[in-house]
Amino acid sequence: MSRIYCYADESGQHTHGDFFSVSVVMVKTIEMRDEGECILLEIERTTEKGSTKWTKTHHRKKARYVEPKMKGARG
Repeated sequence: MSRIYCYADESGQHTHGDFFSVSVVMVKTIEMRDEGECILLEIERTTEKGSTKWTKTHHRKKARYVEPKMKGARG
């Protein structure tokens, strides 16, 4: 039996129902997980989002952080 690693995160509870988003990432191997983590940490570094909570991050930094992921999802 193979194993699938699943990671989920939510954003929007602070909007009291105006907007709520859930993201899920599923990978087949630990190596894929580690590679994904490295990519996300690099995006956090280059967009200057860092480890700041999403609600406290400026909207320009949020846009720069999300843009590479959306391109990857389409391609």
